[in-house]
Amino acid sequence: MLRFYDVQVKCDGLAAIGALSGRRDRGVAFDDGHRTVRARRWGLGTRLLLSTVAVVLVGAGTAWLVAASLGPRIFHEHMVAGQAANEPVVYHAEWAFRDASTLSLALALMAALTASVAVSLFLTRRVTASLAAATTAARAVAAGEHSVRVPHVGMGRELDELAEALNTTAADLAEVEATRIRMLGNLAH
Repeated sequence: MLRFYDVQVKCDGLAAIGALSGRRDRGVAFDDGHRTVRARRWGLGTRLLLSTVAVVLVGAGTAWLVAASLGPRIFHEHMVAGQAANEPVVYHAEWAFRDASTLSLALALMAALTASVAVSLFLTRRVTASLAAATTAARAVAAGEHSVRVPHVGMGRELDELAEALNTTAADLAEVEATRIRMLGNLAH
């Protein structure tokens, strides 16, 4: 599933001031005085998945180049060193080696791509779910619900520190609110 996340930006000459709109349909808008251009950014989950696929494709391309350039040469040298005198036999053996190497390498690279995409999808969903929980808690705290806490999900130090910071902020705001209510109560008497 692909998601777009946008921020509305108003431009005045070369200076740009970003402002988040409170609407759900956020968009990046660049207004140069004559026209408005909308741009979209991919969500974190999509970017993580695409970066993993890009790394795997670069690795696959590199493996393919190395195997295609070195494998046949090495095999040919072994055939010549083995004193295979019959030229048609050597040619057939080299052709068979190329076919077998190409097929096995292609299948291995497709299996690696499939496995890496599956693992990437699993990890991406875990990370985005953790961030979604933090976002939901932050919105609830911003709406005045100071009892909301973000659970620690064990997805790494950074996400645990984010959860701890949001929980500390919510607890501090709850304490400030309780103090404010106590002070207003004392003032009223």
